[in-house]
Amino acid sequence: MSQLKAKTLGRYVAVLDHQVQQAQAEKLRVQAQLARTQSKLALLQEMGRTAQLKKTDANVALYLNAAGFRSNLMDVAQQFRDVSGVQQLELTQAQQRMQHA
Repeated sequence: MSQLKAKTLGRYVAVLDHQVQQAQAEKLRVQAQLARTQSKLALLQEMGRTAQLKKTDANVALYLNAAGFRSNLMDVAQQFRDVSGVQQLELTQAQQRMQHA
C-alpha cells in the first residue's frame, strides 16, 4: 500500500509542479505584453507632446492638421492606457495563480 501512496503522491507533486510552471509562463507572458504596451504608450505620449505647433502665426490649415493628428494620438494613447490597465489586472491574477500553485 505504501508504494501506491508514493506513486499517487509523486503524481500529485508532478501535477503541482506542472501548474507552477504554467503559472510562471503565464506571468512572464503577461509581463512581457504589459511592458510592450507601456513602451508603446510612452512613445505615443512623447509623439503627442512633440506634435504641437509652437508658433501661433502658423498656417491655419497646418495648425488644424497638427491638432487633429495630436487628438488622434491622444485617443490611441488612451486606448493603450485602457489595455495597460487590463494587462496589469491580468498580471496580478497571474501572480495570484502562481502563488496559489
